Amino acid sequence: MTLHTHLAILQQAEYDWKRYWAWCKKHTGDHAEVQPRKKTAKYWLMFLLSAPLSVFLAPQTTLRIALTLVLIPETIIRGIISVLAQLKLQAFQHRGLVIIAIAGSYAKTSTKHLLAQTLSPYLSVLATPDSVNTSLGIALTILKNLKNTHRIFIVELGAYQKGDVAQLVRFVHPNYGILTPIGAEHLERFGSFENVVEAETELITTLPIPVLSHDQNITIIPEKLKTPRVSFYGFFPNSAFDISHVRVTRSGTSCTLAVNNANYDIFVPLFGKHNIVNILPSFWIAEKLGLQPWDIINTFASLQPVLHRLQPISTESGMLILDNGYNSYPDSVKESFAVLKEIPGKIKIVVTPGFVEMGEKQAMYNEMLGGQLAEVATIICVTGASNLSAIQKGLEKKKFPKRSFFTAKNENDAVRVLSTFFKADTVLLFEGGTPEIYQ
Repeated sequence: MTLHTHLAILQQAEYDWKRYWAWCKKHTGDHAEVQPRKKTAKYWLMFLLSAPLSVFLAPQTTLRIALTLVLIPETIIRGIISVLAQLKLQAFQHRGLVIIAIAGSYAKTSTKHLLAQTLSPYLSVLATPDSVNTSLGIALTILKNLKNTHRIFIVELGAYQKGDVAQLVRFVHPNYGILTPIGAEHLERFGSFENVVEAETELITTLPIPVLSHDQNITIIPEKLKTPRVSFYGFFPNSAFDISHVRVTRSGTSCTLAVNNANYDIFVPLFGKHNIVNILPSFWIAEKLGLQPWDIINTFASLQPVLHRLQPISTESGMLILDNGYNSYPDSVKESFAVLKEIPGKIKIVVTPGFVEMGEKQAMYNEMLGGQLAEVATIICVTGASNLSAIQKGLEKKKFPKRSFFTAKNENDAVRVLSTFFKADTVLLFEGGTPEIYQ
């Protein structure tokens, strides 16, 4: 394998040597070629440092040396960027900038983008772009994009271990917090679900700010944290909102929403009950900012789907594609399958690589996924080999017909394999994606 391939894998591992080395041991003797997701400044610096050494040394050795050489200046530069961003942010906060922090296992990015879209017609809003949720990404967003005209700054907080959310909360010092569902995520790095809970609830414990939590967390959040400053949103009876008459069509989702003793008929051009739930924080924040419910509702009909989060794609044949390829977790997949089940269509196809980063429970979760797939899909295609046997085991337990099960190398190969099923009454769901480091 080339130096570029090794460096691309190291980049996918977020320069975590332990994860990169595990991939190397698994793929000894392979000749795969992997392209970097993005050739960043760090990528090129690593390449320039390691390329001359690769003439004499193995790629792993040269990259280890380069990583060590890069670490010291990188740490200094990151520290300077962080300090400058924090000083700028504090100055803007003194001028009235309102900061909203969003943590949770999944639905963070969707909630962030939908909140930004609903507030933007009335206030100048900046949100961290795409799925940017690390300290460096947030700091660079502040330095490059935050302007004097911005009234609202929406920040997504990522976590791989305990302390990550707390560090980011102390960094941005938000006025309000939104806690999306907590679920089994990155167990390979967190170590346990209990660690996930402790990390994500740092949004509540670090600063005494008002927090709106998804009601799925009611049974997860420790009782001592359920104080008056923590409220809930969702379908549960103790939610601040009452949702009824939900209907999903190929155009979007409609419902009746009761909030503040008033009923509203809602339509959003997005799919699923969970997307109705994802827009609820907009009402909570709007009230805090002095906006009225109808101000927010007026924006719903023009909401744009978030990239790779059940993003609908229409085809010339009339087939509907749902691109949920960003990531997939045992809890979030339930929402995807609920949408697939509700949308009209004779043929329901799911293409998935299964779950990754589940640690020692990966086989168990993927076997469960196989059982869930059997209940909602008429055609199933598993990409890659990492989770194939576990998913097949789950399908066999549900007696899913073998003639309706396919395998493929990747998504492009799956499209080729399944092309005969692509018709006007077909709904095709791409559920999750797998970087090469997990293959």
